[in-house]
Amino acid sequence: MSNGGSGVPEVHAAPGKTRNYGIDLLRILAMLYVVILHAVGPGGILEAAAVGTAQYKVAWFLETWTYCAVNIFALVSGYVSYTDQDRRTNWSGYVMLWLQVVVYGVAVTLVFNAFHPELVTKADLIRMFLPVTGGLYWYLNAYTGLFVVMPLLDAGVRKCSAETARKVFVLLFVIFSVYEAVVWRMALSGGYSFAWVMILYLLGAIIKKCEIGKGLTASQAWIGTAVLCFMAWFWKMYVPEFSVRGIWVGKDVWISYLSPMVLGAAVLQLIAFSKLKVGNGLRKVVAFAAPGSFAVYILNCHWVIWRHMMTAKFASLASRPVYVLVFWVLAFSCAFVVISILIDRVRIFFFELFRVRKIVDRLVGVAGRAVTAVADRL
Repeated sequence: MSNGGSGVPEVHAAPGKTRNYGIDLLRILAMLYVVILHAVGPGGILEAAAVGTAQYKVAWFLETWTYCAVNIFALVSGYVSYTDQDRRTNWSGYVMLWLQVVVYGVAVTLVFNAFHPELVTKADLIRMFLPVTGGLYWYLNAYTGLFVVMPLLDAGVRKCSAETARKVFVLLFVIFSVYEAVVWRMALSGGYSFAWVMILYLLGAIIKKCEIGKGLTASQAWIGTAVLCFMAWFWKMYVPEFSVRGIWVGKDVWISYLSPMVLGAAVLQLIAFSKLKVGNGLRKVVAFAAPGSFAVYILNCHWVIWRHMMTAKFASLASRPVYVLVFWVLAFSCAFVVISILIDRVRIFFFELFRVRKIVDRLVGVAGRAVTAVADRL
């Protein structure tokens, strides 16, 4: 989901465009969703909560509401990227993103090694220098594939008519969400794949091109989000599992990246935040925080933090009163987001101090000329 200075979407933000602070705020919210999702799920609350208890129901509602986080980030990528005019691919932005992941991977591993050297191997450290090859972050790998084909996707959306784009939007939603969420026949790996991220990118671009949701107010979009999340949660809580012509329909069938409820909630929140008018005071906060949004994901999913701060660390909350469970999940998640953003401001400072972007621009320029030379001979 984030750039040398900001988050994945900034890698391909269109130059010369007025910044949409509502979309920036949505990126920050999506990262808060990610931490909540991880605290409730891998954090152990869902597994530890007794079925049918208030803690179980509330934890699953938190899970359902925040499951749209990754979908939001990929939709925003397409929404921000789309322009009516052709433009160059910002490869320097991608390299800066890759460097950001490497810096955090190495830094956190070295800090952990200083306190627990017996738990860190040379192989662990080497993997930090190869985040894509090492498969450290599934979203980074998917985004890498997306970045390569992004110029073709943008050109395709740009060239097709609004009518065709709207039809494609409907078909993408019906086939790859409504249908695939149940049958799993399209090899989308439940949404953990390059193909799904590419589909979301296209949906985001079409939303921008065709102004989908233009007639909705922000309030209507939020009401729609609440209704969709409640429907998915209600199914999980109260609808028994069943089979139709050999296809098993489980209780959590609508709680996944592919779910039309989860995807619909992401689309509606994108529409709501695209309409948001951010005041001057909040703009300063958003402008300060938005560049660090992807750092939240990188740090939260770093293997050290994931293993020693997240996995099963919140299970005890499943036996506490509901208000205690909700308070500590939200408090931890908000604190993690704030601390990650502040840490990333330090990273940005050093990147600017050592003029990393200029160095990257030169290297990318050399590589670009080499690729062009090869392409011209084809």
